[in-house]
Amino acid sequence: MEVNKMDEVILVTDDNCISVAREIVARLQKKTFSIQSVETNIKPRPKFKKISGLRLYDDGPIPGFDPQLGYHFESGNLTIPISPKRKIQWNMITERVFVTFHEDGRITIEKSFLNAIFYSMIISVDIV
Repeated sequence: MEVNKMDEVILVTDDNCISVAREIVARLQKKTFSIQSVETNIKPRPKFKKISGLRLYDDGPIPGFDPQLGYHFESGNLTIPISPKRKIQWNMITERVFVTFHEDGRITIEKSFLNAIFYSMIISVDIV
């Protein structure tokens, strides 16, 4: 997927979900990255949780997952596994998802339900 303008916010739809997933996987493959996440509908707003030293999952089989693709899409659910227990995931049926590919390499994913942003995730590639 070619992003024409850096830092452009992309509304993920059924039509572009696979290409957005491919772009996320392409940017994170064979790299170590950190994820900062927060649920934004909680008051007072909590601090971002940060998990460092992550890599896309490519060890052993996960049922229904093709490691060559790096993601799994079925019945409106997109999953990008990071480990057997961690994943980047969204549901196209119940959530509106916005993805921003930043010029500095960060990826921001915001998920909303009923027009309120309720989850934000910022993925940053670790500098080695």
